[in-house]
Amino acid sequence: MNAPRPRLLPWTTDDGRPCYLAFAEAGVARIAAVTEASPLRSDRTVLAHARAMRTEPELSTVELHFLVARLYEALHDALTVAELRGARLDVSGDGPAGPSPETAPP
Repeated sequence: MNAPRPRLLPWTTDDGRPCYLAFAEAGVARIAAVTEASPLRSDRTVLAHARAMRTEPELSTVELHFLVARLYEALHDALTVAELRGARLDVSGDGPAGPSPETAPP
């Protein structure tokens, strides 16, 4: 019987390296799942604000800058969660992988 593949967790070590769950620890896996889901709930709020703001006739540069920054963060969060979940599916057969450089935080 093969050992389960390590699960990439949605946080890093103090020095910025990826964290992996190497064994089936239910408590840590549950915390990881909640941590993955949390930004997605916040992202829905950002999307609702963006939807409301797009009908405003005139937005200031500051408002547009703020909106773009929040949308960037929301997209980054969603892509990170998708990559974490995709790594667990391991559709490529290459094993777990961290977030790609394109979605790494600035």
